[in-house]
Amino acid sequence: MSKYIILNTLTLSDSEKAILHVLEKHKMAERAATIAREAGTPRTTTIHTLKKLTKWKLARIVHQETHDRWIYNRNLR
Repeated sequence: MSKYIILNTLTLSDSEKAILHVLEKHKMAERAATIAREAGTPRTTTIHTLKKLTKWKLARIVHQETHDRWIYNRNLR
């Protein structure tokens, strides 16, 4: 099943779509604050949404020493 079919069948809110779009356009993992700024959403909402997208396997978390970074999961399985 294509990732576009999967994404179209999910009912995503506007903020989830904006955050997912920001993740898709970056090749490197970004901090939640950077994603929030570019998506135009509050940072706390962005973190909650990123955790939800991770649960749905649309995003991945990259743990670093002092903070976490998020990246779009290009390998949907």
